[in-house]
Amino acid sequence: VLPATIAAPALGILAAAIGDFTERTRVRETRGAVPGGGHSIAGFANVQSKLAEAAVALDAATLLLQRDISETLAIASQAVTFPSITASATASATAMR
Repeated sequence: VLPATIAAPALGILAAAIGDFTERTRVRETRGAVPGGGHSIAGFANVQSKLAEAAVALDAATLLLQRDISETLAIASQAVTFPSITASATASATAMR
């Protein structure tokens, strides 16, 4: 459960960063580095490629997190007990009395 509480906010931050970067590249234009200038940065293939890579990484991480949470919930719903831990806790509680 702890990794999910750390990973989920990080994925949200990444999603917001990708969205913000995408919006900035739509608005931003070249200033003459490309003949004629005034071209949208979002139109460049390398920018589109990097955004696509980031989006794919975000999707993959989100799916992995969802799978891990589903597996954790499935295990938790089985109410599995661990005898060695239970016996140790019981012995410890008895000794403290």
